[in-house]
Amino acid sequence: VESYVRCLIRKLLLLDSASRKKSYNRELTYGAAMHHNKELMPEALMEGCSFHSAYNIKETIKNMTGVNLLNLNQDPELDTAFKDFDFIAELRHCVVHRSGLFGSNNALSLGLEEYKDFLEKPIKLDVLVIQQAANACDTLVKEINDKMFSEILSRTVSEYSWSGDLRSDRKYFDKYFYLFSPASEINSR
Repeated sequence: VESYVRCLIRKLLLLDSASRKKSYNRELTYGAAMHHNKELMPEALMEGCSFHSAYNIKETIKNMTGVNLLNLNQDPELDTAFKDFDFIAELRHCVVHRSGLFGSNNALSLGLEEYKDFLEKPIKLDVLVIQQAANACDTLVKEINDKMFSEILSRTVSEYSWSGDLRSDRKYFDKYFYLFSPASEINSR
């Protein structure tokens, strides 16, 4: 998920003028300015960004591109995908930072009443749980991709003279389509 979001933002900042304008006021370290090539400069803007929660992902996307994924009332699939991701992130936190034990802060984040019986007990991850986690991450990437494509393309109406005919619009459309296309380079990590 993190690799996808970083790559998407980086490519959007290089391609999309509205995203680029939104990021102009972001701070960049001197070392990054001196040593990154132009194509990786947007990556340097994200050095202080964390992608360990749905909130952080939404905030980074909003701050870097101007696309606001915070209002999800209109998109229940994306909302569900973010909730599933947050659950996985809490489990990951327990495994990495709590020696595999389910902590009270994790239970509070997920719902204390529902998870209180698991406090300070080891998390057991079998193959099925790992497959479900991978599926949830894939689903989140697909949902973000669809929503971002729609939002980014919608806001290009003020920038390009869309005719509604793909033959004449191809020069504008293709660069966005290939950025968000599943077969594009963005999804090959």
